[in-house]
Amino acid sequence: MKADDATSPLFVKEGFDGSRPRLLIIAPAFPPSASPGAVRLMRIAAIAESRGWQIDAITAPRSPYERYDEQQLESLPPGTRVFCVAMPSAGLIDVPLRFFRLVKELKPGERGAGANSVSVNGGQSFRAPAVSEVSRAARELRDFAQWRRWAICAAELAGQIGRVSRPMAILSSGPPQIAHEAARRAAKTLGGPLIIDFRDPWLIVGPNQGNSQSPTLNRVIRRFEKRVCRAADIIVLNTDAMLDVFAKRYPALRGRMLAIMNGADPEVLVFATTSDPTFTIAQTGDLYEGRDPRPFFRGVAQFLRERPEARDHVRVNFVGTLHYMGRPLDLIATEEGIGDVFEHSGAVTRTEALTLSGRAAVNLVLQQDARDSIPSKVYDYVQFPGAVLALCRPGDATQRILHGTGAFIVPPDDVAGIAGALTTSYERWRSGARPEPLNRDGRFDRSRQVQRLIDAIEKLTTQPSAH
Repeated sequence: MKADDATSPLFVKEGFDGSRPRLLIIAPAFPPSASPGAVRLMRIAAIAESRGWQIDAITAPRSPYERYDEQQLESLPPGTRVFCVAMPSAGLIDVPLRFFRLVKELKPGERGAGANSVSVNGGQSFRAPAVSEVSRAARELRDFAQWRRWAICAAELAGQIGRVSRPMAILSSGPPQIAHEAARRAAKTLGGPLIIDFRDPWLIVGPNQGNSQSPTLNRVIRRFEKRVCRAADIIVLNTDAMLDVFAKRYPALRGRMLAIMNGADPEVLVFATTSDPTFTIAQTGDLYEGRDPRPFFRGVAQFLRERPEARDHVRVNFVGTLHYMGRPLDLIATEEGIGDVFEHSGAVTRTEALTLSGRAAVNLVLQQDARDSIPSKVYDYVQFPGAVLALCRPGDATQRILHGTGAFIVPPDDVAGIAGALTTSYERWRSGARPEPLNRDGRFDRSRQVQRLIDAIEKLTTQPSAH
């Protein structure tokens, strides 16, 4: 669908007032998406509305990899309009991709034994990239090209919307980070401040950052990231650690950067309880690559060896994926000596996950490769009257925000430290004591974070824009 086919909103919340100032949001993850990124934008929209603004949002079609909830639309503030731009084709880049797919399907014998070796300079040879490598790079470029065309259509739609009701500012949020290119184009057309909310970095570099993109795609992304950052009036990151990464990458733009955490929401407080008769250790986050549970399992095993009487009271409960790196979690738990106390629930609803975390004696934060990001579950855990055990390295974003809060912060491979934290928590639990929530003083409240962002946007709207 082209942008001019989508000028009618997908959804309009009752209360639209064309005379009120409007904030234009461009984000693939916006309600009805129920992703953490969509929840973040819902909170921004709600506080913006409390300041007298209304929201226009441009989003992408439903992705099979995202959770969706149509009720999210009804939770948007009055007057919100949601527009959807369909995904276009990737264009001519699809042609070479189809060729590589055909070559890959050929049997090795049909390609010849030396298909990936090229002879040069009288017999010297070098290894050409494997078909699978080239195919992967072509696939990545195809996907990027498709999203870039989506961004062009989204920017065109923004221009059409803006000519009727001009936005006071344009805010984009990713991933996919190509939304910022759409916003850059829209801001150039319409004028006004541009705010780009990365949440996660677009270009991932450095060791242990989980970067699996091809060098070719990285070069393309570097060019786009630099361009949108230079165009932005405010560059928003969701952790101080991520802000440090961007400040090092773009030192001349440091003054435009602002760290706005996702933050804790008050509605999860209804799930808090102190009545669980079992010493439950809960882990409710997905097991991405790098979140190896085995060191933690070894810590549990050591704790149980040192406190054998605890075995009748302890339950380790993981929800979400049932495997890690292709191996069943219950098998891994048995190998590490805790199979009799280990439980896993598979995929559950958010309500079920919050119910488990709300009654747990210990909520576990596993380590992750993305050291500059904070798992969204942390902001739930800090609301509950239970211990938080965070496995992270010094300098990790999670370690930085939990430092000094009373959370147990242990290096991922410190088995004795994990056992010690569990022993302390168990002894407190046996005595009937439950720790105060880490967010008892409101330091992690999302509303505080969003207010800072809205304050910054309001300040911009009273000053000349850089565009």
